[in-house]
Amino acid sequence: MKRESGLISLILILLVITIPVFFFSYRYLLNKRANEIFGANIEKLSPTDDASVSSTAPEISKGSETKLNVSADPKEITYLKFNLANLAGKDVMSAQLNIYIENGKNVTQKVKLVDSSNWNESTLNFNNKPLLGANIANISTKQFGKYLKLDLTNAVKQNIGGYLSIGIEHTKKVGYSVYASKESVGNQPFLDVLYDDGTVPTPEPTPIPEPTLETGYCGDGVRKGTEECDGSDFGGLSCQSLGYTEGSVSCSSTCLVVRTACTSGSTSEIITVDYSKDNGPVTNRATGFIGAFTDTQPPSSLYLAVKPKLHSWNTSYGNVNRTLQNGIRFQLKLHNMSLIPSTATGDWSKWENHVKAKAQEALNKGYTNVEFDIWNEPEFESYWVGDIDERYYQMWNRAYKAIKGVSADFLVAGPSSTSVGWTKGAFFTRARADGTLPDVLTWHELNDGSNLYNNVINMRAHYRNNGLPTPKITINEYLGAGYRYRPGVIVRFMSEIERAQIRNASKACWQEGGTWNCEIHMDNTITYPDQKPRSAWWAYKSYADMSGIMSSVYNSNSFKGIASKDSNLKKGYILIGNTAASTDVNINVININQAPFYSTGSTYLVDIKRIPNTDANPLTAPISISQNRITPNNNVLTIPLSNVQLYDAYFITITQ
Repeated sequence: MKRESGLISLILILLVITIPVFFFSYRYLLNKRANEIFGANIEKLSPTDDASVSSTAPEISKGSETKLNVSADPKEITYLKFNLANLAGKDVMSAQLNIYIENGKNVTQKVKLVDSSNWNESTLNFNNKPLLGANIANISTKQFGKYLKLDLTNAVKQNIGGYLSIGIEHTKKVGYSVYASKESVGNQPFLDVLYDDGTVPTPEPTPIPEPTLETGYCGDGVRKGTEECDGSDFGGLSCQSLGYTEGSVSCSSTCLVVRTACTSGSTSEIITVDYSKDNGPVTNRATGFIGAFTDTQPPSSLYLAVKPKLHSWNTSYGNVNRTLQNGIRFQLKLHNMSLIPSTATGDWSKWENHVKAKAQEALNKGYTNVEFDIWNEPEFESYWVGDIDERYYQMWNRAYKAIKGVSADFLVAGPSSTSVGWTKGAFFTRARADGTLPDVLTWHELNDGSNLYNNVINMRAHYRNNGLPTPKITINEYLGAGYRYRPGVIVRFMSEIERAQIRNASKACWQEGGTWNCEIHMDNTITYPDQKPRSAWWAYKSYADMSGIMSSVYNSNSFKGIASKDSNLKKGYILIGNTAASTDVNINVININQAPFYSTGSTYLVDIKRIPNTDANPLTAPISISQNRITPNNNVLTIPLSNVQLYDAYFITITQ
């Protein structure tokens, strides 16, 4: 009997332990599944009414017009009304007014709450206009033909379930602006509201590995990492090993092989792939985007297909769930000029509260992939009215401390300037003195990419010369406006970014068709509204299709490239782009015996696809040029390409 009672007791104990564990595990699995299924919610609200009123026509209603006017003399005020009934019971995280400014002069305006929403556009005029109340945002710009984005989060929160009415009036004695109304074609105003309705758990994050650099540095006399040479150490490289017939090489101050003294007796340029030199795993570090993306737009079939590693945008977590689930870093841009006092000694509470709220939201919701980019392109005159002044550094220091006050583990990024010289000079000096150097050093390369690698090497040397460790570097906007569509230049940036081994990078977004809505054309890589890939997208898709270990590529004057080899698939990949005049090129793959597909005495199948520069037009797919077997000679596989056009790219795969 004692044995039976002991057995019963043991069974009861096991049940007490097992049943709660079972239900806990079941609930965990349900929550995990919910995390996978649901994302953040975005409500795009168009105004129910919008109109401007004018003192010169006090009894005239202008609700049917396609333009909204704001001016000082005559007095013109613009009114907009939004129905927020659908937001009842929802936790609004951010709300952004998007209003398209067509033109203007001396634009200095205030956005104010309207005391009453008991008006409509068909009867509103200057005589019966409702009174304006508290100021909720400011407008100051010298840029036109674009959407202005204004943070109205607090105003929306205060009016959830009802109507939000706002008015825009000019604050100076002279000046005006013209905005597009809801009756316009293509540029209507709208309110983007990001909310959590209580059914959206935080998605399960995908870990993001931190890339590591080879020990050593350019200038220590030892060739390491992606260095082509270092001082007199060429690692056995010579003109002859690179595919030339005679001459001698030299080494640049940034550890690149200089081949101007090499000759080949051929008019074809030479680009060399070295399969004996491994540069770490394929990471797609050069693929990233900016813009008001959401968890569904652009569609994952286009967005995730190119394996982005970075996304950033202004004060909105709109795309954070998708990035969190797919191992993509998310840089949240915090800048908001309406929260900055007019003097360095003014009231900073609004700015500090804004920064703390964004950081606290990331902490509360488990956004482990988020970094905080304090202020984007601070050199814009519209921010500081002239040169960067003491207010900027006060703003920076206060934001830095506010973020670290929420969590010391949060990463601060910046200064995100278009000037690498200012970043290395005035900003570095002041931030170092104040103890607020960013965790992730960022700047923009809005050009053709020819100096990116040198800028990174020189920045690292600057930190080292000042007794500081090598910084994490992100180029969070790259590519000049004139190159936005061009695959050849995009590949040059990939080449520079891979050689520099920076942390990650994002393609810049440029205006199309009068709009800066980057999400609709995925930073100029797809058409809209039909969302068809352009040749720029195919450059990123080819980059995404590479796998295995990166190999060294020695570029020519016109051709830049990247290469990898995959031991599991027994494949080699080469992606090159032409950035100069149309010409011929020989791709010399040296040390072919180090390739995973190597076999003594074999020929190799070389598949060549062309990515023609189609600019803004779609490209259905890369063009198949050839599939030929090529025999190596003296451990070199030579792949000739004829008449490669300016800005074209080529994607090549090699198998046995």
